[in-house]
Amino acid sequence: MDTILRTKRLTLLRPGPENLEDMLRILSDRRSTPAGSPLALSWREEAEGLFQRWDRHWQQHEAGCYTVRLRGKDRTVGFAGVTRILWDGRPVLQLHCLLEHRMRGQGYGREAAAAVVAQANEYFELPPILARVRPQDQAAVRLVLRLGFALDPHQGADDAGGYADGYVLNWDRQL
Repeated sequence: MDTILRTKRLTLLRPGPENLEDMLRILSDRRSTPAGSPLALSWREEAEGLFQRWDRHWQQHEAGCYTVRLRGKDRTVGFAGVTRILWDGRPVLQLHCLLEHRMRGQGYGREAAAAVVAQANEYFELPPILARVRPQDQAAVRLVLRLGFALDPHQGADDAGGYADGYVLNWDRQL
Protein backbone atom coordinates (compact mmCIF):
# COMPACT_ATOMS: atom_id res chain seq x y z
CA MET A 1 0.00 0.00 0.00
CA ASP A 2 1.26 3.49 -0.73
CA THR A 3 2.73 5.39 2.20
CA ILE A 4 1.75 8.71 0.58
CA LEU A 5 -1.71 9.69 -0.66
CA ARG A 6 -2.51 12.97 -2.36
CA THR A 7 -5.85 14.61 -2.90
CA LYS A 8 -6.73 17.97 -4.36
CA ARG A 9 -6.07 19.74 -1.05
CA LEU A 10 -4.34 17.19 1.20
CA THR A 11 -1.23 15.06 1.55
CA LEU A 12 -1.51 11.94 3.69
CA LEU A 13 1.78 10.42 4.90
CA ARG A 14 2.74 7.38 6.92
CA PRO A 15 3.65 8.73 10.36
CA GLY A 16 7.20 8.67 11.64
CA PRO A 17 8.82 9.38 15.02
CA GLU A 18 8.92 13.06 14.07
CA ASN A 19 5.10 13.10 14.36
CA LEU A 20 5.01 12.33 18.11
CA GLU A 21 4.49 15.99 19.05
CA ASP A 22 1.70 16.27 16.44
CA MET A 23 0.05 13.17 17.87
CA LEU A 24 0.21 14.56 21.39
CA ARG A 25 -0.96 18.04 20.32
CA ILE A 26 -4.02 16.81 18.42
CA LEU A 27 -4.96 13.69 20.36
CA SER A 28 -4.71 15.39 23.79
CA ASP A 29 -6.88 18.35 22.74
CA ARG A 30 -10.41 17.48 23.89
CA ARG A 31 -11.88 19.84 21.27
CA SER A 32 -10.40 17.47 18.66
CA THR A 33 -10.41 14.12 20.47
CA PRO A 34 -13.22 13.52 22.96
CA ALA A 35 -12.37 12.04 26.35
CA GLY A 36 -12.95 8.30 26.26
CA SER A 37 -11.95 8.02 22.60
CA PRO A 38 -9.51 5.15 22.05
CA LEU A 39 -7.17 7.71 20.48
CA ALA A 40 -7.36 10.23 23.36
CA LEU A 41 -3.92 10.93 24.84
CA SER A 42 -2.66 12.82 27.87
CA TRP A 43 1.10 12.12 27.99
CA ARG A 44 3.99 11.85 25.59
CA GLU A 45 4.53 8.22 26.64
CA GLU A 46 1.02 7.44 25.37
CA ALA A 47 1.87 9.08 22.04
CA GLU A 48 5.03 6.96 21.85
CA GLY A 49 3.02 3.80 22.53
CA LEU A 50 0.38 4.72 19.95
CA PHE A 51 3.06 5.49 17.37
CA GLN A 52 4.69 2.10 18.03
CA ARG A 53 1.31 0.36 17.52
CA TRP A 54 0.68 2.30 14.30
CA ASP A 55 4.19 1.56 13.02
CA ARG A 56 3.87 -2.16 13.87
CA HIS A 57 0.48 -2.22 12.11
CA TRP A 58 2.06 -0.74 8.97
CA GLN A 59 4.84 -3.33 9.08
CA GLN A 60 2.47 -6.26 9.58
CA HIS A 61 -0.42 -5.24 7.29
CA GLU A 62 1.03 -2.70 4.84
CA ALA A 63 -1.77 -0.33 5.86
CA GLY A 64 -2.54 1.98 8.73
CA CYS A 65 -3.14 5.52 9.88
CA TYR A 66 -1.72 8.48 7.98
CA THR A 67 -0.86 11.98 9.08
CA VAL A 68 -3.04 14.52 7.28
CA ARG A 69 -1.53 17.78 6.02
CA LEU A 70 -2.72 20.56 3.79
CA ARG A 71 -0.94 20.22 0.46
CA GLY A 72 2.31 22.12 0.41
CA LYS A 73 2.34 22.55 4.21
CA ASP A 74 4.44 20.77 6.83
CA ARG A 75 1.96 21.00 9.72
CA THR A 76 -0.04 17.88 10.59
CA VAL A 77 -3.74 18.73 11.01
CA GLY A 78 -5.08 15.24 11.73
CA PHE A 79 -4.94 11.51 11.19
CA ALA A 80 -6.89 9.20 8.90
CA GLY A 81 -6.51 5.56 7.97
CA VAL A 82 -7.64 2.01 8.41
CA THR A 83 -6.57 -0.56 10.95
CA ARG A 84 -7.10 -4.28 10.73
CA ILE A 85 -9.17 -5.53 13.66
CA LEU A 86 -11.15 -8.58 14.69
CA TRP A 87 -14.80 -7.54 15.00
CA ASP A 88 -17.04 -10.20 16.46
CA GLY A 89 -14.39 -12.77 15.51
CA ARG A 90 -14.16 -11.53 11.91
CA PRO A 91 -11.19 -9.69 10.35
CA VAL A 92 -12.25 -6.27 9.03
CA LEU A 93 -10.72 -2.86 8.47
CA GLN A 94 -11.78 -0.06 10.80
CA LEU A 95 -11.84 3.48 9.41
CA HIS A 96 -10.37 6.30 11.51
CA CYS A 97 -10.50 10.00 10.71
CA LEU A 98 -9.73 12.68 13.25
CA LEU A 99 -8.84 16.29 12.49
CA GLU A 100 -7.94 19.30 14.62
CA HIS A 101 -11.15 21.00 15.72
CA ARG A 102 -10.40 24.12 13.67
CA MET A 103 -10.09 22.08 10.46
CA ARG A 104 -13.60 20.65 10.71
CA GLY A 105 -16.50 21.76 8.58
CA GLN A 106 -14.36 22.42 5.50
CA GLY A 107 -14.59 19.02 3.82
CA TYR A 108 -11.08 17.92 4.79
CA GLY A 109 -12.35 14.94 6.80
CA ARG A 110 -14.42 13.69 3.88
CA GLU A 111 -11.49 14.20 1.50
CA ALA A 112 -9.04 12.32 3.75
CA ALA A 113 -11.47 9.49 4.52
CA ALA A 114 -12.42 9.14 0.84
CA ALA A 115 -8.74 8.81 -0.14
CA VAL A 116 -8.15 6.17 2.54
CA VAL A 117 -11.28 4.17 1.64
CA ALA A 118 -10.50 4.32 -2.10
CA GLN A 119 -6.97 3.04 -1.50
CA ALA A 120 -8.18 0.28 0.86
CA ASN A 121 -10.82 -0.78 -1.67
CA GLU A 122 -8.17 -1.04 -4.37
CA TYR A 123 -5.38 -2.60 -2.33
CA PHE A 124 -7.49 -5.10 -0.41
CA GLU A 125 -10.00 -5.67 -3.26
CA LEU A 126 -13.15 -4.28 -1.62
CA PRO A 127 -12.56 -5.33 2.00
CA PRO A 128 -15.22 -5.11 4.70
CA ILE A 129 -14.77 -1.74 6.41
CA LEU A 130 -16.33 -0.66 9.70
CA ALA A 131 -16.73 2.95 10.81
CA ARG A 132 -17.75 3.47 14.44
CA VAL A 133 -19.57 6.79 14.84
CA ARG A 134 -21.18 8.38 17.86
CA PRO A 135 -24.84 9.11 16.97
CA GLN A 136 -24.55 12.70 18.23
CA ASP A 137 -21.67 13.43 15.80
CA GLN A 138 -23.88 14.31 12.85
CA ALA A 139 -20.97 15.55 10.72
CA ALA A 140 -19.30 12.13 11.00
CA VAL A 141 -22.62 10.39 10.24
CA ARG A 142 -22.99 12.48 7.07
CA LEU A 143 -19.37 11.78 6.12
CA VAL A 144 -19.66 7.99 6.26
CA LEU A 145 -23.02 8.00 4.51
CA ARG A 146 -21.56 10.10 1.66
CA LEU A 147 -18.74 7.56 1.35
CA GLY A 148 -21.29 4.80 0.78
CA PHE A 149 -21.34 3.25 4.25
CA ALA A 150 -24.67 1.96 5.58
CA LEU A 151 -25.86 1.89 9.18
CA ASP A 152 -25.90 -1.68 10.46
CA PRO A 153 -27.81 -1.90 13.75
CA HIS A 154 -26.03 -5.16 14.62
CA GLN A 155 -22.60 -3.45 14.63
CA GLY A 156 -23.24 -0.75 17.24
CA ALA A 157 -21.42 -1.18 20.57
CA ASP A 158 -20.34 0.53 23.76
CA ASP A 159 -16.73 1.38 24.47
CA ALA A 160 -14.89 3.59 26.95
CA GLY A 161 -16.24 6.71 25.24
CA GLY A 162 -19.86 5.54 25.17
CA TYR A 163 -22.07 4.06 22.50
CA ALA A 164 -21.09 4.19 18.81
CA ASP A 165 -23.17 3.10 15.84
CA GLY A 166 -21.56 0.78 13.31
CA TYR A 167 -21.55 1.82 9.66
CA VAL A 168 -20.35 -0.76 7.17
CA LEU A 169 -19.02 -0.87 3.62
CA ASN A 170 -18.47 -4.05 1.56
CA TRP A 171 -19.81 -5.98 4.54
CA ASP A 172 -20.65 -9.04 2.44
CA ARG A 173 -16.95 -9.43 1.51
CA GLN A 174 -14.08 -11.14 3.34
CA LEU A 175 -10.70 -9.66 4.24
